Amino acid sequence: MTRSSATLIICCALLLSLACARPPEKIGELPEGDTPLHVTVSNQSFDQSLMGIEVYIDEIHVISGDFEVGNQHSFYGFDFTATEGTHSLRAEADGGGVTLEEEFEVAGETWGVLMYWYYATPQGGAEVTPKHLAWDVYDEAPAFD
Repeated sequence: MTRSSATLIICCALLLSLACARPPEKIGELPEGDTPLHVTVSNQSFDQSLMGIEVYIDEIHVISGDFEVGNQHSFYGFDFTATEGTHSLRAEADGGGVTLEEEFEVAGETWGVLMYWYYATPQGGAEVTPKHLAWDVYDEAPAFD
């Protein structure tokens, strides 16, 4: 196989994988809530530029899709209404290979940010970072770069 044939095969495989990507979407609702809950999901890994992420709140599957890293400033927002009080979040990435389970409080309008991280090699001043999900909750809208 020539070098140009191998390059063509790799490019076609990449394009096919992008064509088969599932767009991130809200697929469920939380019951009986009237307090705004804003959930933002982002893939922060250039080493895995397209990452499947599934999000469950209170065991309800609410977000699903393949999240592109883009320029690492790709944030996907999803709006819900929730009851005030304690809720559970479960997130899965990498086909379930990476999971996160946390409880969080809704007390008035709430913003939650879920990020997938992985750096196989040092990048842009960041050290090698193992595959993981991080969840942060705020009582005001976070500012993203």
